[in-house]
Amino acid sequence: MYEILIESKTFEGLNIEELKNVLAKINFHVKKYDTGDMIYQAGEKIEDLVILIRGKVATEMMNFSGKSIKISKMKAPDPIADAIAFSSGKTIPVNVEAIEPVEMLTIHKEELMKLFSLEPRILENYMKSMADRAVQLTQKIFILSLKTIKGKIAMYLMRQSKGRDEFEIKHTQTELASLFGIARPSLAREISQMVEEGIIEAERRKIKILDKRALQELVE
Repeated sequence: MYEILIESKTFEGLNIEELKNVLAKINFHVKKYDTGDMIYQAGEKIEDLVILIRGKVATEMMNFSGKSIKISKMKAPDPIADAIAFSSGKTIPVNVEAIEPVEMLTIHKEELMKLFSLEPRILENYMKSMADRAVQLTQKIFILSLKTIKGKIAMYLMRQSKGRDEFEIKHTQTELASLFGIARPSLAREISQMVEEGIIEAERRKIKILDKRALQELVE
């Protein structure tokens, strides 16, 4: 468990012995779930820091018509809804389902505060994670505000490229379609058109930007 946890952003910078020593001073729990188990339901109250130490989960939301919308997949050692415990409502906005056998570490909010005082590096890591999440959310909102699908794709690619001409994106087309709130065939069609227009080359997740000016104009 400790070898997995030191790979998490929450405990970044600690070695195994340091982590063992600090966790020995608080109360925590390890919970297990089988494939298909619903770990959390949207609207459920959470007052814990939850970190996956084995397995994978999927998150989803229901729209107004009752259709399930896939949001993301997470694997060990990702945290699950790590900001919820300190939110005003303390309720998780998504369903969380185990898509393979799962084990997760849970630390109640009160014990987490003890952990912060015992090891300031953990508090710093936690705050950094929250700040990074806020920046990512702002970027997603901006992408979603773009009117055209090509504009959304172009902005996403420019963010992912980090100035490089060739790079590999993090998401599959299915995941991107869900992220942009569009149908996958529509996304695939627009990407194909961008390839035909000589703006990019695309092979699975590998992307090569051929015309940066044209890519930027799609966002403007």
